[in-house]
Amino acid sequence: MFLKTFAISLAILISGCAQPKSVKTSDKNSSNFESKSGYFYALIEKYGSKYIVVSIEDEPYEKLTKPNQEIIKLSNDYKDIDLYFTNPLKVTQNNTYECKTGANINKYNQCTSDFSTSTLGTSTRHIDYALLNKTIKEMKLIKTVEQYRFIGEHMVAFNTLKTAQDCDDFIKKYNSIPQEVSLVQKAMELKSKLEKRAKPKKVQEMANGGKEVVLEKDNLAFAKTQNAANKDLNKLNTLRANIASFQKNIKVGTKTNCGEVLELQDKKAKIARGSSFHWIEAQKLYPANHECMFARGKYIPPPSF
Repeated sequence: MFLKTFAISLAILISGCAQPKSVKTSDKNSSNFESKSGYFYALIEKYGSKYIVVSIEDEPYEKLTKPNQEIIKLSNDYKDIDLYFTNPLKVTQNNTYECKTGANINKYNQCTSDFSTSTLGTSTRHIDYALLNKTIKEMKLIKTVEQYRFIGEHMVAFNTLKTAQDCDDFIKKYNSIPQEVSLVQKAMELKSKLEKRAKPKKVQEMANGGKEVVLEKDNLAFAKTQNAANKDLNKLNTLRANIASFQKNIKVGTKTNCGEVLELQDKKAKIARGSSFHWIEAQKLYPANHECMFARGKYIPPPSF
């Protein structure tokens, strides 16, 4: 009788205290690329006792495809990080949710999320933000979102290039973007065209009887810029050759950035990710120390240089 009374009293005490409303983090965004919706959405999937990031979007997901998936939303400044439910329930004044047995069992909401926990002795549940925060850190979610934003930022920046110097700055800043979506090579080509247009011309020295002279200072600066561009290109080609060698020698058992190769078929590798399998072109897989990232439902090769 005492234990029952104690449990009920404890339940009242817990439910009477307002639960936290969201995740608190000191992380700050380092990218200028922002989602027009105000939020980025991360689809995560539970594999064993751990979660992995499946993909990142800048628009809300309409539904989950598997019961072991969750959605986390992150504001542009990361000050608002929380779960995003496709079928949210009405919150009470204590930040708890009424979860009757069997109700809403087939919908993704505060009652069906693995991040919710029951309030002792009641039919209500609340979000365990300590667990959610721990999971976010273990997945390095902020880092993954930053990578996604970095890719988006470089796409926007490419459209603002006007001078050879702009191109040079772009190449140096974004040379780590994955080849699959990189615009660095195009920036190099644009830089070459701009430099040809700006190549120092011979000028007429009026005080020298009309003799044509070359502006030596400009020529030296041009040559220096050209050499720097050639070095960048040579470095890029060398690193690409190393990655290509790895991809060419992929076989069953090879450890890649997305996991171990289980099977090879028609130049594609079968990889176990989460509770599902993915067929990825072998030439797009990277060594195990690289990131495995999906954006907009598409596999994005990681930075290789």
